[in-house]
Amino acid sequence: MLIENPVEELSNDDEDEELRPGVIPIGLARMVDEMYADISNPEIANDEYFANRTILTTTNAVVQRINEAVAQRLEGYP
Repeated sequence: MLIENPVEELSNDDEDEELRPGVIPIGLARMVDEMYADISNPEIANDEYFANRTILTTTNAVVQRINEAVAQRLEGYP
């Protein structure tokens, strides 16, 4: 599945932008919204729903951010 990510204005700096801990980048939020669109519907979002969705990533740190973004969309999340 291809999720469009519009080109955003690039800064003139050559360095990566620092992200605060726990901050979810906009592109990641879009991807999670697209992959887990029915997450708030308990009739659809069962074990099979989650088992059939996979987001591949390069590091465990990114896995943690994805998990946090998905968890925030679950009902009852603190």
